[in-house]
Amino acid sequence: MKELGGSSVSLPGYENPTSGEKEFLHPMQDEIDAMETDFLVHSISLWMTFKRCGLPHGSGWFNERATVIDIINILESESNRYDAWAMKHRDDEPDDEED
Repeated sequence: MKELGGSSVSLPGYENPTSGEKEFLHPMQDEIDAMETDFLVHSISLWMTFKRCGLPHGSGWFNERATVIDIINILESESNRYDAWAMKHRDDEPDDEED
């Protein structure tokens, strides 16, 4: 792709817990689009709202449904995992500012 003037984002991939193999390393747009379910969209909205405003009922985690807490924990873990990966690989890509 670089020879053709294109670039891509190298994603950290996903390790299948059953097989231990890395999957979804360089997804195409149609593969990404297939993952965008209503449940995922609502889950990300819940997580983003939690990050900005706190838990929906505002009276601590023990008054929330377990599913709400699980969704927030999973998405927070994925966010942290991506941030750690991005920090580790921040110097892998050349800067666009070449003189």
